[in-house]
Amino acid sequence: MAKRHRSKRIKTKAGYWVQSKSEAKIDNWLYKHRLNYVYEPVFWIGNKRISPDWIILPTPALGIKQSIIIEYWGLSYDDEDMKTVSQWVRNAAPKYSKRKEMKETAYNSMDNYDYLGINPNDCTILDGWLPIALNQLLKTLAFQTEVESSLGSPESMNHNQSSETIQQELDLKWRRIPQHSKGHAS
Repeated sequence: MAKRHRSKRIKTKAGYWVQSKSEAKIDNWLYKHRLNYVYEPVFWIGNKRISPDWIILPTPALGIKQSIIIEYWGLSYDDEDMKTVSQWVRNAAPKYSKRKEMKETAYNSMDNYDYLGINPNDCTILDGWLPIALNQLLKTLAFQTEVESSLGSPESMNHNQSSETIQQELDLKWRRIPQHSKGHAS
């Protein structure tokens, strides 16, 4: 069980204490999809201590061959959105951008990890965005969006005009997480 840290204010379904509603939304998505992950692990790259938000551990049943680092860049807004955020966010943005650049450079230089960054706008459409982003990263179709999930798997679709059209568009064989998998870190 994760200990509560003073700066962590929201408890997720997996039992982690996270910093924001957006981080809770991401953590709950990972938990819901039964991924084996760790929140805020610490490791070293050279002489730099790095603590990404999440690491999804390898899961061969989903085509995850190496760990995936996920960072939520909660203060990364485009220029238009930056006009609407609070003053403290605007003040923190330059230092935050430098830290983001340093971490992304480190993550992208690591051969044994994949990296995925999530911005606030991505988080507003997480159920549609994150499955697509992970599928692109993995170069496989391991995750369904909520819309695709509500349609059912391609194998279970009825053979009528609309499902045949959907079948042609999707043309997928979904990999499912085995039901016996615990799927989350303790």
